[in-house]
Amino acid sequence: MGRIVLLLILLLGAGHVYSQYFPGEGSKLHYRIIGFSFPSGDKSGDYLLEIAQGRQDNKDSFSKNIINKLSTDKNRIIAEVPLFGNEYTWRVTYNLKGKAVRTSPLNHFQTIKNDRVDSSKQRLRVMLPTKKHNDNYIIVDGGGVIYDMNGQPVWFIPETKEFGGNVADVKITKENTMTFICGDDFEIDYNGNKIWKSPKVGKISGDTAHGELYHHEFYKMSNGHYLAMGMQNRLAKIVKNNGVPSLETIDSKIIEPHDGYKIGKFGFLVEYDKDNNIIWSWKSLDYYMNSDLPYYNPADTILLFDPHDNSFYFDEHAKVIYLGYKNISRVVKIEYPSGKVLATYGENFKPGNVGQGSGLFCQQHAINILSNGDFCFYNNNSCNRSDSLPTVEIVKEPEGPNKDFTQVWEYTCTGDGKKNFYVRGGNVIELKDKSLFVNMGGRYSKLFIIDRAKNIDWEALPEKYMYTELRWAPTYEYRTNIISRKVLEQLIWKAQGY
Repeated sequence: MGRIVLLLILLLGAGHVYSQYFPGEGSKLHYRIIGFSFPSGDKSGDYLLEIAQGRQDNKDSFSKNIINKLSTDKNRIIAEVPLFGNEYTWRVTYNLKGKAVRTSPLNHFQTIKNDRVDSSKQRLRVMLPTKKHNDNYIIVDGGGVIYDMNGQPVWFIPETKEFGGNVADVKITKENTMTFICGDDFEIDYNGNKIWKSPKVGKISGDTAHGELYHHEFYKMSNGHYLAMGMQNRLAKIVKNNGVPSLETIDSKIIEPHDGYKIGKFGFLVEYDKDNNIIWSWKSLDYYMNSDLPYYNPADTILLFDPHDNSFYFDEHAKVIYLGYKNISRVVKIEYPSGKVLATYGENFKPGNVGQGSGLFCQQHAINILSNGDFCFYNNNSCNRSDSLPTVEIVKEPEGPNKDFTQVWEYTCTGDGKKNFYVRGGNVIELKDKSLFVNMGGRYSKLFIIDRAKNIDWEALPEKYMYTELRWAPTYEYRTNIISRKVLEQLIWKAQGY
């Protein structure tokens, strides 16, 4: 009996040690940049990580197929394997005073592959290599893929029952996790483990069948709460009382135009805690009813009740939210948590006015605050749908509530020589050296890095192969992100509990 107990203890102990190896035996990874970790050895020793191509089951075959060797004085190290859709074997040798004292078991894993990281089907074509920003990685929306600056895929959002495929607004949180939108809002770690998912109950939208209809932007706050954008669909029309227009809406389960009512799409902001309790909300419908928007008279009447909120920036220190509306070319400054509108920037509406943009920006996307307090955004500049090109704008916020932004810096983007209407997507992110990373969105979602002297350091184009036409074509990117190597490594180790 004692021998059986001892044997069980030894087996359980061996299993525990084996489980301390990552990637563990039989792991299937959706990335090529890997955090290898293993049980620690003698404090005065070091470690040698060796990685072999293919599945190797004995020391001789392993030694003949080694593709990478890395030394470290810690019991973890980051290494890159060359291919998706391949098997690998790895081990670690424990050294003490320059001599090997023991070697770990052979551990096997594989990198999985799908169309989004198959370079014959989808790619990031680098048109101008970088000279200054090699230590960065690009996250594209269209496939949820991370690329290095040479256009090689290194990670992708895995396919699960809840998310995968096309995603939007991939961000890195302060806790070194990732958030994105895929029908619902999600937070995951580098290994693809779900941390949080938005509720789908329709408490604010009123649509219990489809939920809150999350869209465009999602942000994890510094207090651990989540700020999301949702949508209320209503039947709406403008009525006049003593000549003064106002908005009238019907909360109907059947959304079909009738009796002068048109379909209205009114976005909202909602804050959740980690248990999916609603902490705060702000509704565009309420704002529409108490603003100048009943005077909104677009040439395209389909847009009459679709102001189209498409981005926000939450200045948590100042406790204000800047909410951008595309179709009315406007940015609204909202006091948090009172919900009071402190100022509006962009177009204002008066009787008989047909909205065409304020002049400074039109149908803009992705407002952001720079390190010096100025604002930047991607100006789609699409009111004049001819040959107009989008611009990158840096503006300064006025001190008074009744004044507009003032322009500080502007760059006119270059297109592909065709008449592309840049009416969808696009964003701008400031880098540490004050350069700007730009995604042009639309039919030609070129990505580039530009400094304030307007020198281009890097250019690339996300593309998909069109088999019916035997050619590569640009893919649409709503919002694209850029992260440093340091951030990538923090993501890797956070997922392993470091």
